[in-house]
Parts: sequence; C-alpha cells; structure tokens
Amino acid sequence: VVGPVGAVGPDGAVLPRLYLSRSELRGRVVALGGVATHALLRDEERGLLLIATTDSLLLANLNHINRSVRELRWVATEEQMAECRAAGRDPRLDCANFLRVLHAHNESHVLLCGTGAFHPQCLFVDVHALATGGTVQQWRPQDVFPGRGRCSYDPRSPLASAMIGGRLYAGLAADFLGHDGAAFRSLGAAPTVRSEQHDTRWLHDPQFVHVEPISEGRGENEKVYFFFHERATEGETGDGRGIVSRVAQVCKDDEGGRRSLVGRWSTFLKARLVCSVPGVSGVHTHFHVLQDVFVLKRPDGRSPLIFAIFTTSSDVLRGSALCVYNMADVSAVFRGAFAHREGARHAWGPYAGRVPFPRPGTCPGGVHGTYRSTRDLPDAVVDFARAHPLVAGAVRPASGRPALVHARGDRLLTRVVAESVDATDGRYHVLYLGTDTGRLLKAVLVPGADGGDSALLLEELQLFEDGSAVTVMEISSKRRQLYVGSGTGLVQLPVQRCDLYGQACAECCLARDPHCAWDGRACSRYHAPSRRRFRRQDVRHGNPVTQCHGQPGVGEAQEERQFVVAGSGALLECRPRSRHARVSWQRQTRVHVQSVTQTERLLLTEHGLLIRDARPSDAGLYACRSEELGFTRSVARLRLAVLPAPRVEAAALPRGGWGGPERGQRRGWYERLLALLSTRPEGPEPHSCEGPRSREGLGVGAHERPREERPQARELKTPWAREGTRDPAAPRIPRSVRCLRRKRQRCPS
Repeated sequence: VVGPVGAVGPDGAVLPRLYLSRSELRGRVVALGGVATHALLRDEERGLLLIATTDSLLLANLNHINRSVRELRWVATEEQMAECRAAGRDPRLDCANFLRVLHAHNESHVLLCGTGAFHPQCLFVDVHALATGGTVQQWRPQDVFPGRGRCSYDPRSPLASAMIGGRLYAGLAADFLGHDGAAFRSLGAAPTVRSEQHDTRWLHDPQFVHVEPISEGRGENEKVYFFFHERATEGETGDGRGIVSRVAQVCKDDEGGRRSLVGRWSTFLKARLVCSVPGVSGVHTHFHVLQDVFVLKRPDGRSPLIFAIFTTSSDVLRGSALCVYNMADVSAVFRGAFAHREGARHAWGPYAGRVPFPRPGTCPGGVHGTYRSTRDLPDAVVDFARAHPLVAGAVRPASGRPALVHARGDRLLTRVVAESVDATDGRYHVLYLGTDTGRLLKAVLVPGADGGDSALLLEELQLFEDGSAVTVMEISSKRRQLYVGSGTGLVQLPVQRCDLYGQACAECCLARDPHCAWDGRACSRYHAPSRRRFRRQDVRHGNPVTQCHGQPGVGEAQEERQFVVAGSGALLECRPRSRHARVSWQRQTRVHVQSVTQTERLLLTEHGLLIRDARPSDAGLYACRSEELGFTRSVARLRLAVLPAPRVEAAALPRGGWGGPERGQRRGWYERLLALLSTRPEGPEPHSCEGPRSREGLGVGAHERPREERPQARELKTPWAREGTRDPAAPRIPRSVRCLRRKRQRCPS
C-alpha cells in the first residue's frame, strides 16, 4: 500500500517536509511572554533589540532577548484616555498608547511614535541613556511632539513607514475617522509633503503595507516606494470587491510643485501589482490583497528582489500566495504608457497623446540637470502628473506565476523575511513565512520545471501555542537569529536546526537546507567557503543516492509487539518524520513475505495501517518503510498477535469475581493473562471454559458484600509487585483487554 504522505496533503495544500512542535524546539527558542509586539528595530553595533509594545519601549539583548531588559514607560495621559472613552472607543483595545513607529534617527537616537489613545504623538529616545539607565524609565512630557501624519489614530489601522535621511515617509490614515488615507513625508529640513487629498485617482481607501527606499544606481535618482492595496478605479480587476494591490513611487527629494500640487507629491506614480495563478482555460486565479513585502538587496549589485505575500479577497475561497518580483521589472512598468480615459463612461486605456518633457515621475537632477528641484518643473509636467497618477502596465512575477500557493483555508500567510545563503551548488534565497495561527514556515527557492523558481517548504514550527498571528519579523544574518513577534509574545530562534534533521548523511541531504551539510559525522552548519573538503549537500535535487554513497545508512527499526483482540480494530502506527516521504507496508508470516494490499478491512491513514475486524490470519510481522527521492528506510516493525476473544475474556475475569474469597484466585487472573499474551495465537483456538459456576463457587462479589466481610488485600510475593511497579518482562496489556476486566461477565455454560 502506498500512502498519501507526500508534498501535497489530502486537501491539496503543499506540506512542509518537517513539522516541529514547541516541545521539540525546547532549548532552541528564547521567549519573551506577555508582550504585544508592534515593531522591532535591530541595533547590530550595540547588540540591542528595541521592541515597541503597548505603553512601553523595551530594550533587549540581540543574542538573548531575556537578558538585561530595559523598559521605557510611555503611557497616554489621563486626559487623553478620558477623551478616548468619551468618543466611544474601547478602553482596553483603543485607549492606550500603542507604539507602532520605531526607526533609527541617527547614531544615538531613535524615533518612537504611538497612538496616544487616539492622540498620535512622537518623541526621540536616546538609546545609550536607555541602555545605561535604570531597569524602568519614564518619558518626559517636554520631549513629546505631535504625531499626526506619522502614526495612526487607530491601533488596528494599517500603517507602514521608513526613516530615510532623517525624514519619515509614512503611509497611513491621517484622521480620527480613518478616511484620509495618504502617503506622507515629514520631519527634517524639507517641507512636509503628502499625496493629493480627496482624489480617488490618486488613492482610494488605501491600506499601506510597506515603505522602502530603492536606488536605481544614481544617488540623485533614489526613489521611495509605497506598497499597498486599495479599491480600484480602473475597469477590469477580476475581483467583485474591486480590490487591487499597488506599488507607488515618489522621488526622495520631491518638494511639490510651485503653482500646482503645492505641498503635494509632484512625482507620484502608481502601478498594479499582479499575483495570479494561470488557469488551463486562460482564466487566472487572483490573489488581490497585499499583506506584506520584503525587499532583498543583493550583494552583487543586481536588481533587488521583492517578496510579497498576498491573500484572496473572497471569504469562501481563502488562500495565500507568495510572488517574487524583480525591481528592474517595476522600473520598466513605470517607464511605460500612462493610463487614461476620456470620461466616466469611457474605458481605461494607454494614453496616446503627447507626454510633456521631462517625463512625469522623473526625478530632477542627473540627466535633467536643468531642473534642480520639482518646484522648477514646467506647469505642463506637474498638471499631467496630477491627472495621470496611474500607469497602464502591471507588474507581474518574475516567473509569471506565484512561487508558492498556500491553499489552506484554516491559516493564512501574514509576514515574510528573506536572506541569501551560499551552498555547495550555488546561492539560494531562504524564506521565513509567518501565519495567522502562530506558525513559522521555512522555505527555499529552487528552480522549477518551467524555469521559474518555486518555494520548497522545509519546516513548519509552532511558535505561539495560543495561535496568535505573527505580526512582525526581523532577521539578523550576522547573528543567524530570527525574531518573531505576535500580539502575545516575542520569540527568538536560530535560522538553522541541523541536528534535528537526523543522524545519517541521507537524512541531512534530504533536508535540502542551504544552512546544513553532512560533515562526515553529523548534520551541521555549512560554512562557505569551508576549509573542510568533506561536505555533502544537494539543495537543488536532494539526491542522497549520489551524495551519500559509502556513508553509514539508517538501521532497521526495532521490532515491537502489539496485541489485538479478534473482532476488534488495531492501528499499526507508522509516521515517517518527513511528510514528503511515501509509505509502503509488507507483512511477513511463517511462510512468506507479501505486500499489503488495501481492502475494506485494511485502511491506510496518515497515522498508519488500520486493521478493522481483526482475524487470526492477520497475525504476523508488519514492516513499514518510507521512500523519499530514492532513499528507503525502515520506520516501524510491528509483530501483531491476534488474541481470541473468549480466552481473553476468561483470562481477564478473576475467579470468584474481582473480590472473591480466595487469595490465589484474585492473583491468578493476571498470571493467566500473562500466560495468554506470551503464546502465539495465530490459529483458531478451542473454546475454553471451566464450566458453569454455582453461586457458592462464584461467591458474592466484593462490591455486593458488607464492608466488614470483605477480605483484606495481601501483597503478592513477586518482587516487582511488592515494589508497586509493573513487571518489566511482562508485555504491555492492550487497551481492549483492559476494558474486558470491567465487564465481570460469567463464563457461558
């Protein structure tokens, strides 16, 4: 029988190869419980991790987040909380200071902003003073300044921000009611700039996800990109709710226009971000709702990669997808045609008219040395940019399809971080994906059959036992640590767990983890370039046959005995560690070895082989083996004995009832049962009975006698019984036999 355990589960969802519970991760995970983590900031030079929570900024050690924790208490004032409650807000969920913005401002200070009980506020925090001060410190009221346009009012409202050159770029809802969604730039010497207000062509109920500065190779042309989703204003979206995901660009030094777009972005452009699965008939399945973005800047100077998490907008068909984009493709779309329509009743299409010079969206300086500032741009350029913020093209995944589709409706992907890792056969991108059920998935991108990259799920880890959603993640490639936060805690764990993959070369190779390789003795961390020549690893194919030739294999599983009463059911457990392995069963009798074929009585489940209505002919030695990429190993060897029901019932019932008058009779039922279990009941057994018993012979059960007439218990003479422990040489009594003891039925005459 070949089992359904493989890369795809029964519900069609892609399965991670290994599942690691919280107990298996014990000793490898450092937890900081009771902390609602809203934002994280790493200070690699000082070895510090700053944690923005509710009413507090925590300062922890990057190597061990539970050590040397400092706290800056910053709570909303009584007046702010009273006004929040008076506005009808929830005192517990809304009327507190939820610290949501945390960025490095310079070498000594960080910017910290909170909701302030629906009164956004910010302050600059001296990190050195916090690290060297007391365990708990207080904020100073004179250091606080307004946070409107920098932090949201509502703690649940989407917010994305980045500090670039001492200026804060933020996408958020800037009013109390959450209706004014806008992209802002504030702080620093430059004037405050925002997106056009009350113009749905620019932004239509935006929900911001990420802000990232990306340079095109020329400092004066550095741009800032906003990633968000909004309600569509153009025609075809493929979504009944009209939700589309976007990427928007602005020039970092945009100062707005001189006569038009004063105090507004004059280089704002946006494009659609598409993540869809091509169908057989040409109809695409779209994932419209952008959830998270991580930009990986490659050390070789090539175009950065954009990893984006999407979900469906349907409540019926729930799922997630990971799409990977090349920044060069994003830039090419922004250089393409502008979207345009003549009126409300006309369809959208590419703009066919004359585009003014310099092209709208182009940053001043560089090749356009005539214009040093956006204030110097011609009015025609600014007016065109105001009327045409949308480009006609769409940004599509680099491979034309998602790298991963997570079709499980009971969980959705929420966060992603990535890193580049060197392996023996090249450089790979390793991904860490958080879910809304408190789990972490580790994946690696490998070339697929169609030439595009596909995500291979390596591990699934249960980080938060309460199932709280992963809200924030940070990775330290220098320390090889991952920091994962949720609404109930923060967890620190290493990026690799090589020793958990197994004790053989084949098991290490099958893991396909770029972080790990077989060094001749164990599965350990891979160092590149390594001075040790003996390193076996195959991330692309995971072929243990070629990599582990001549290496010690995995021995046979230890044989175990299992009993079942005839007519009842038995589950022969076999759960290979890898969920990508395929399972097969064989049965060995006294005569021959044969493969187990599935019948109405023999069912294969994810837990093992289920035998229904067991018969004496089912007895024998069952061997479970798993096969994965050409490597076969023994998982379980179970010798099944089928016990005849009448003999088990007779042996399990003490003579004279459970409290009969004879001490030897009270002891004899267990000895008879042990004798029965030590035999080989593989054939039909004759019916055994001691004949009808009279009432005098049976006696009145102990439960029916008066207490004073009941015989007193006496110790058995066997040493193990006197010690109160089970005989180590005796087989374990199956549950079906233990249940028969409670029936107290007489032997039929």
